[in-house]
Formats: sequence, structure tokens, C-alpha cells
Amino acid sequence: MESELKRVTRFEVDCIQLIIKSSKVEKQVWINAEREKREAGRKGRLERVERLIRGSAGGSAAD
Repeated sequence: MESELKRVTRFEVDCIQLIIKSSKVEKQVWINAEREKREAGRKGRLERVERLIRGSAGGSAAD
């Protein structure tokens, strides 16, 4: 009886550890996705600013 109880307990502990590990991985994936979205947003803004600068420089040079 005692060994069976130990096996069940060990199984439960393994399950809990697996749940914790998977939630940490999920959280890290979410953090990475958020970081990538922010970086993409910054890159997009930089590209828009660069286009504006080139456009205004090109426009004044053409005048």
C-alpha cells in the first residue's frame, strides 16, 4: 500500500513540475512575442521616419 501511495505521489509531483515548466515556457514565448512586436513597431516607425526624411530631402532638392 505504501509503495503504491509513493508512486501516485511521485506521479502527481511529476505532473505539477511539468505544468510549472510548461507555464514558464509559455510565459517566455509570450514575452518573446511581445518583444518582437515592440521591435517590429520601432523598426516600422524608423522606416517611416527615414522615408519622410528622404522624401523631404528629395523634395527640397528637386525644387
